[in-house]
Amino acid sequence: MLERFDRFNRRLSDWAASLGFAALVFMVVLTCVDVVGAKLFLMRRRRRPALIVTNPPLVMLAAPWFRRYLGLRYVLLIYDVYPDVLERMGAIRGGGLAARLWRRWSRRSLLRAEAVITLGPHMAETLRGHLRPGDQVAIDVIPNWADTDFICPLAKADNAFAREHGLADQFV
Repeated sequence: MLERFDRFNRRLSDWAASLGFAALVFMVVLTCVDVVGAKLFLMRRRRRPALIVTNPPLVMLAAPWFRRYLGLRYVLLIYDVYPDVLERMGAIRGGGLAARLWRRWSRRSLLRAEAVITLGPHMAETLRGHLRPGDQVAIDVIPNWADTDFICPLAKADNAFAREHGLADQFV
């Protein structure tokens, strides 16, 4: 089954790459339908905001449209700051048209979000650079790295949870 899916995915990617710029538009639409479509259905029924992440990066840019026309509230979880990542990789020209448009759409997404969450203070500062001086956006920083001095693997014999639940001698 996975092989069939992989073949289909490769054929679809090859076809999209052959289209050039039209592939970008196609991927935006496909991503929005695929990722946001399910969230839209579920979140509107539950009346909770959808969690939108920056992987894939284009979904974030479509979020304000979903809010305006479909009433979808959303929270942004920023893993990568676009277009900055693309500029530093040399994929787009720094300060070029694509970067300026992306920042404008990014700003719009940030302003219309219920909340914005990112992984560290430097990312939060970079995001604030996408805003204008009067813009008010609260950016929460929640590091996703664990304190490895506190959280570390234990032998099952030393693990209180495993002993308590009779799992110390079992494969789990």
